[in-house]
Amino acid sequence: MVECSRCGEEVRYGKRGLTTGWLHRVDPDHVAILGHIQTAEEAAEIVRQDREVIRVDGEGKPYTTAEFDIRRDDNTDRRRRRLAELHGEPVDAPVVIPEPEVPCHPVTADDFPPRSGTRQIFNLVSKQGWELVSATHCRGPYLGADGTVLSISDSAVVRARGPARIDGSVPFAVASWRDGKFDFAYVGLIHEGRLGSRKVDSSTMKNWIKGTE
Repeated sequence: MVECSRCGEEVRYGKRGLTTGWLHRVDPDHVAILGHIQTAEEAAEIVRQDREVIRVDGEGKPYTTAEFDIRRDDNTDRRRRRLAELHGEPVDAPVVIPEPEVPCHPVTADDFPPRSGTRQIFNLVSKQGWELVSATHCRGPYLGADGTVLSISDSAVVRARGPARIDGSVPFAVASWRDGKFDFAYVGLIHEGRLGSRKVDSSTMKNWIKGTE
C-alpha cells in the first residue's frame, strides 16, 4: 500500500476528472506526497555530518564528510570551485604557493637513517653495479592534483641507471620519498634516444634494479 507522506492516508495512481496521478480516496486539502518528508531535525543532522571530521589524511589534516565527497570529483576545476564554495572562499582566488624552505640540493646515503627506504635504495644501486646519477633533497610545498598546497614536506629523489643491455638499451629508475615514506617510482629503458617508462611500487622498483622484473 502506498501512503501519502503528509497525512498517512492510502493513495493510488489513477485519473479523477482532469487529474492523473497519485490520488487520495477522498479529495483532501493537499496533493499526495510520496516518500519521506525531511524534518528540521534531519536537515540539521545532515549539516552536522557535513561538518563532522570523518577521517584524517596522511598529513594529519582533518576531512569532513562534505570535503571527502568533493575531493572524489574527477573534474579539477569543478573540485576547486566546490571546495571554495564550501569554505566560503572566492571561487577564483589565486592559489598561493609558498617558497621552498630548503632549496633542492645534492645528498648522499649518509644523510639518511641506516634502515630508511632511501638508504636501502642507495645500497641496492651500489650492490647491483648501477650508476647513481643523482640524489637530491628539498623541503617545500607539496601540491595536489588541483594545484593546491597539501603540506610542507621533505622530498628526496634518487635517480639511477644500470649497465647497458645486449640490445644497447639502458635501464633506469627514479624514486621519490615524501617525509621519509615511499611516494612513487618510475622505471624503464632508454633505447636509441627514446625513453619508455612506467610507474611502479617500491617492490617492483627494487626487482627492476635487481634484474628480476
